[in-house]
Amino acid sequence: MSLKNLSYPKLKIIVNAGGNQETIDIAESFRKYDNFLILRQLGGKSRAALGKIKALNECLAHVTEGLIYMTDADCIFNDEIFLRIVKPLIN
Repeated sequence: MSLKNLSYPKLKIIVNAGGNQETIDIAESFRKYDNFLILRQLGGKSRAALGKIKALNECLAHVTEGLIYMTDADCIFNDEIFLRIVKPLIN
């Protein structure tokens, strides 16, 4: 749950591109936070056909400003690492 602990105040979008039930449950747990938008592709046979690229494109349709950082469910973040990544982009 390191993503919710980042001090970056802007909207964070979580896209479930067809993970297992544990991944779906983790993504859904973020709904209670105001600065998260959860997008979920439809399940079933069509899920595999939609794929990650389609999910990322859906995500981009909701972005109006700021930074876009794409990652996966098994990545761990902390403020120091995140700020090292984005600092050159915001200065």
